[in-house]
Formats: sequence, C-alpha cells, structure tokens
Amino acid sequence: MSLHLHSQTDPRRHEQDGPLIISGGDGVYVSDDAGNRYIEGMAGLWTASLGFNDQRLAAAAAVQFAKLANYHTFNHRSNEPCIDLIEQLAAVSPIPDCRIFLANSGSEANDSMIKLAWYYQAARGKPEKRRIISRNGAFHGSTVMGAVLSGLPHMHRSFGMNTDDILFAGKPHFY
Repeated sequence: MSLHLHSQTDPRRHEQDGPLIISGGDGVYVSDDAGNRYIEGMAGLWTASLGFNDQRLAAAAAVQFAKLANYHTFNHRSNEPCIDLIEQLAAVSPIPDCRIFLANSGSEANDSMIKLAWYYQAARGKPEKRRIISRNGAFHGSTVMGAVLSGLPHMHRSFGMNTDDILFAGKPHFY
C-alpha cells in the first residue's frame, strides 16, 4: 500500500494508519474488508450514479466490452456507442443544434472547457480575456486547473496554485 499515492490524502497519516479498504458494493452501500457497511453518499466519487452491483448495467457492459471496450474520438475517429450516446444526449438537450463534448472525468471536462473558452477569446483577438468565475468552497477536480478552480484554499496553498485568473464568487447557502 505504500506504493500508491492517494489523491486528497495526507501521506503521513496514510502511512501511519493505512487506507480504509472498500471491498464491495450494492446499491447505495459499500463494504470494507472487515465487513462494515457504509452509505456511499458520493456515488463512488460520482462514477456510480446508478449505484453499485447493478446487474443490468454489468450485463450491458459485458456485451459491449466483448465487442469494443473503449476507443478514443481523437483525429476524426468515433465508435457506435459514442455516436448513440451523443444522439441521445442531443435529443434531450434544451439547446437546438447543440454540440456535445465528452470527457473522461469532471476534471478533464473543466480543463477542456477552459481551454475552449481561452481559444475562443484568442480567436476573437482578445487573448487577455482569461478570467474564470468559480465558487468558494467548490471542488472542481484533481487536475492542475481543477485544483486552481476549486474554491478550497488548502488546495491552493498545498500546491502553490496561481489563482490570478480566477474570480471566486460566494457559495449558495442551504438555508
């Protein structure tokens, strides 16, 4: 376990205490290697929105994995599941003639949209327009730009992040 650097984890505490090892999941619950059961309120860091151990999803994935597990869409390439997904998303989008960009994670999506915004401004002859609005207390990912966008000061201090181009707005209050 000492070989794995864990994101958002204090390495000293991790070395001393070790990780909580999750060994299974079912619905909204996960279990650790000691048999303790927990409600997983973050859906596996947002990648298990349908819950864990969904047999219908597992069967569909097995069929697709046997055919083509994955393939990129760089350099004018695509694949049938990607085309199907884009068409389904476009059909429910409130934006007519929308364009859809797929990413592997929220961090990658945030980085890509900022690059696109900066590219757009540069193409308009305004490369100095780089300000991005984010929210205090928000988490926007583990990439460099995701950490810069995150309104969590410890992420900026811990990694020496430059936030000059980010305008942090107040966060909504739940009351």
